[in-house]
Amino acid sequence: MIYQLRVSLKHLPAPVWRRIEIDSSVTFTDLHYILQAAFEWEDCHLHTFFIRQSNGKTIKNRVEIGPDIDDLLAGPTSHYTKLNESTEIVSHWLTKKNDHCLYIYDFGDDWQHEIVLEKIIERKEDALYPRCTMAVGASPEEDSFGMLESIESIDSDRVCAEINQVYRNLFEENGTHSEEASHSEWLKLFELVDELKKLKPWQWMDNKHVFALNNPIDGDYVYCSVLGSAEQEYGLVTYIGQQGLKALDKFYTMPSIHDMIFEQHTLFISFSNRDELEKKDYQLIKSLGLKYRGKKQWPLFRSYVPGLYPWWLNKKEVELLTEILPQVINICLQMKEHRSLIPAYNGKEVVRFDTELQKYIFVVHPQEAAPVPVPEIQVNELFLQRMRKQMNRMYAPIEFDYFYLNDPIQEYPGQRPFFPLMMLAVECEQELIIYQDIVRMSELHTVADCLLDLINKLQLLPSEIYVQRHNLYTLLEPLANKLDIKLKKVPNLPVMTEVKEELFSELPF
Repeated sequence: MIYQLRVSLKHLPAPVWRRIEIDSSVTFTDLHYILQAAFEWEDCHLHTFFIRQSNGKTIKNRVEIGPDIDDLLAGPTSHYTKLNESTEIVSHWLTKKNDHCLYIYDFGDDWQHEIVLEKIIERKEDALYPRCTMAVGASPEEDSFGMLESIESIDSDRVCAEINQVYRNLFEENGTHSEEASHSEWLKLFELVDELKKLKPWQWMDNKHVFALNNPIDGDYVYCSVLGSAEQEYGLVTYIGQQGLKALDKFYTMPSIHDMIFEQHTLFISFSNRDELEKKDYQLIKSLGLKYRGKKQWPLFRSYVPGLYPWWLNKKEVELLTEILPQVINICLQMKEHRSLIPAYNGKEVVRFDTELQKYIFVVHPQEAAPVPVPEIQVNELFLQRMRKQMNRMYAPIEFDYFYLNDPIQEYPGQRPFFPLMMLAVECEQELIIYQDIVRMSELHTVADCLLDLINKLQLLPSEIYVQRHNLYTLLEPLANKLDIKLKKVPNLPVMTEVKEELFSELPF
């Protein structure tokens, strides 16, 4: 659901307020950043929240929700309750119309923001949240309390547009703007998952029985596998598209377990123990009015995207699972009656049910690698010619590769963390690291810039560069050709393997 909030700055000579629409599932940390943008604060002072009215009732004992509160200190004390804003959800405190809380920013100037829940409304399909829909009165400058004699009037439409642009930059680009599934959408998914659990298909299927289904969202295939035959993990894994199929292949061939963990594109449904759920998982179940008891009974959902930390499902992912689960259940029932219906996955073909033909057919595994888009090299051709003619050659071969670091980075609270990539180049004869850099997966297309950076630091042109990955070869080939560098795709990188093993043994994570 969407909350319409009216947020008013108190104790000013004229009204200053904003009307903001937010997803009810945001944390108070998210709300802090939403308010900072709405009032053009610079987030350079302390802040906290106080709950004044919840569920239509005035809060008698003080409830404070703030940042960086140690779990040992959080909870009820003899005077008041103090909670951590990063784990507290707005909808758990503001539940009815006119429920309200106080947001205090800058304990010196004491800017007090009264936050009132005006309405609970339905999500609009074409809207992005959060969004500001009304703005009255110019926001004060930082550190100006006591000096204000008047408040400037503002153009509400212009200010709202500016605030909403900040929201897009802050949330959409950093992975927190994904639309949340509604209460009814989650309920439907839980109903189907409960039906799958009751069926217990792992009693006659195992994870090698892979079957394909049409993805109704984007028209590609998804590939499903039931977990539980080993009596350890129970549930369903859905591999999405060609990236998902690639992860599935790696699961069986396992050339690099390290890379496999970070390159999955899957949706994971697990029947888990209560203590395996995070607070947000439990709060979701509780908010839906559902109850579970016992071991391996609690549904847990996770989204795996290459380069990103495992995360909770967004609306699109909930919709996808809801669409395919009836098909999954039907196939599991047919498999119970005809055990040979789906053969063990062989890496070459997958069984799928053709709804038009009303029979099972084989989907041939596409062997050719997906094309890698190659950005144009943004370097002056004369500069490259000068490098090629004037720089000396480095005749020892270089191995070039990247790998994921196991320490996720979260740039903003509430943002989906990402796993950074370490770009590495080693000189083969002396087995020395001659280049390293940290990039995001989304920046991998700039690998040619890394090679130019390496050349500038060495003031030498490599003669030969060995790579193992198809995408690296494709991305480096245009620049290598322009600089007369022999670029070779090889089956393994022995020096790089030793260097990586040594690096991982020294890393603290």
